[in-house]
Amino acid sequence: MSEVQHFRIATIVLFFFGVTSTLIASDSPEAIYKYYARQYPEKGITKKEFEHYLRDYTLSPSLKALYDSGNRDVVRAVDKDTEGEATDAFTRQEVPDGEPMSPTNFKDYITVYPPRKTIEPGPHIPTPPQQAGVPTAKPTPSGILDRLTNSTLHDTSLHLTRSAPAPGTAIPGGADPGPAQLNWTHSAGAADVFTIDAALSYTYELYFQQQLFGYYPKLSIVPSFEAHTSTSATATQDSLKGKLDFQFTLNSNYQTEVAVPLQALSIAPTYETDRVKATETYGVDIFYTPFIRGIGMGTLQPLNFWHEQNGVVSTPEEALKIAYPGFVWSPSIGFEVGHATMSNVAVYGEDPDYARFAAKIKLDVYLIPQLDLGFSYAGRVFLTADNRAFSYFDITPILYLGPVADLQDPKKIHFAIGMDFKDGETTPSFKHVDSLSAFIGIKF
Repeated sequence: MSEVQHFRIATIVLFFFGVTSTLIASDSPEAIYKYYARQYPEKGITKKEFEHYLRDYTLSPSLKALYDSGNRDVVRAVDKDTEGEATDAFTRQEVPDGEPMSPTNFKDYITVYPPRKTIEPGPHIPTPPQQAGVPTAKPTPSGILDRLTNSTLHDTSLHLTRSAPAPGTAIPGGADPGPAQLNWTHSAGAADVFTIDAALSYTYELYFQQQLFGYYPKLSIVPSFEAHTSTSATATQDSLKGKLDFQFTLNSNYQTEVAVPLQALSIAPTYETDRVKATETYGVDIFYTPFIRGIGMGTLQPLNFWHEQNGVVSTPEEALKIAYPGFVWSPSIGFEVGHATMSNVAVYGEDPDYARFAAKIKLDVYLIPQLDLGFSYAGRVFLTADNRAFSYFDITPILYLGPVADLQDPKKIHFAIGMDFKDGETTPSFKHVDSLSAFIGIKF
């Protein structure tokens, strides 16, 4: 059965029947063994399962993030290292060749060599143990939302970015929305103009321990408010958007080398208007996003892909040298359907109900970890009114302000500077945009 068929069946199951899951919150040897020993749980944990355990619990956060991004050379080097460590562990526990390690021997090993507790991740560092239901230490509530909601909602899930997050944007070095952009223009004899490209969003994730055809489903509920406008009365890009995005994803099997999504479906009820409400739209955005490893789709792919790395990567610094320069891209196709309250707006014609096909692509080229050359495109074709087509381009070179090490910890890097070139027509009124500006970026 193909991955597309898997995706369709899983989506139907999730959408119509729902799935409930229980995340394991204990780091006890018994709980860890129960998760990893899947093939012969009564007999023992296999060597491959043991290697999976080692990757999740012994790699440093930054190195694990690069491994999970699917970087070929890092994956090869880490697999070689964990295979050797697993062999040593099986030899130490006197496990016969070809046999799994018994629960008693595993408990003895984990008692002598306790696992590293996985730290709370940020938007650039996913937590595959959580994605697959692996037992992790529950963080102590520290933020306002944590305290008010008894850790039902987390401050670390609240984000300020350039646009609302799409499926797959929580990948290290990934095609994330980028920082919120703030511009201030002062002209002699004229009022100051403030320009903003920003989105405030919250990501609530439900992880499912049950497998569907070898994949782990995940549901992300992402409410957001997004603004692309300015205080100028003649602003050509003028959009205020609120939406509630339901993102269904299928993640890799727990024994594969990476944990990025394989398929994603986004369904988002959406309201959009301009500042003076001259044009208002109510609708639903439905987008499908595929993730194909090895070609940079959803995973960081080095530009020097012909380079061969045979040594063992032992530090984050070595891993960074291998991973960059690199690129990552994410395409999406779908439909935007809805109702425009102003039927006299030319683009919508006499009928205020609209339907349009949309294709989007986001490409990020990282020359170094701090320098991102971002490119995005959105093409829309109206299936109603006069079937007009519109294109919108956005090019944003961004320099993040902070040391390389801090890029692997989003709690430490919040500021950036860059330039933004926009050209084309976009929602909701499809006025032509042609602008070039410099900005200060803020991100958390």
